Amino acid sequence: MASPDGLRTTTLRLRDLGAYYPIDLRGVDQSAWLPLSIRLDESVVSAKLRLNYTLSPSLLPELSQLKVMIDEQPLATLMASKDKLGSPQQAEIDLDPRYFVEFAKLRLQFIGHYTMECEYPLHSSLWASISNDSTLELVTRPLALRNDLALLPAPFFDSRDSRRVELPFVFAARPSLATLRTAGVLASWFGSLASYRGTHVSALYDQLPARHAVV
Repeated sequence: MASPDGLRTTTLRLRDLGAYYPIDLRGVDQSAWLPLSIRLDESVVSAKLRLNYTLSPSLLPELSQLKVMIDEQPLATLMASKDKLGSPQQAEIDLDPRYFVEFAKLRLQFIGHYTMECEYPLHSSLWASISNDSTLELVTRPLALRNDLALLPAPFFDSRDSRRVELPFVFAARPSLATLRTAGVLASWFGSLASYRGTHVSALYDQLPARHAVV
């Protein structure tokens, strides 16, 4: 969703970032990493992580926690709360946009303890479960790219973007068969680059879209 000032708000689920199943962290100290790659033609203005998670009811609240980091920079610590252990919880965390660089990683680290005495580090009571329906809301600003064919396949395809590739083609009112064949070759190339992301190809005649297009 784009605003009049050009800012765009995108909401991604953790499953969109590669967590195809709920994230289960087990043991005294376990972590999960997810990519936070940002497109070449965008910069992050603000970011908000909304975590849905459940902590083992056997944890010691004064010693157990869930930490949120980007590239090993700690951004938030969610301490276990005694009255919420074993029940689904929600937390909303503002992430510093300065840490969203070309190839960043989100790290979710669980530190758990179930006794003050000597403990088994892989005890079955040491667990945290994070829903992959948790969301990351990004507000981004478009960046102007230089007019250079050396950037291809950007801006149409960016390997750092896990979303579906949107590929509009612009034709004259009556495109020739050769033109249509060329468009088909290009669409196939972008489709192979997009891979699991998928590709949506659209066609416009004698008009330009409000975004990048193949003319």
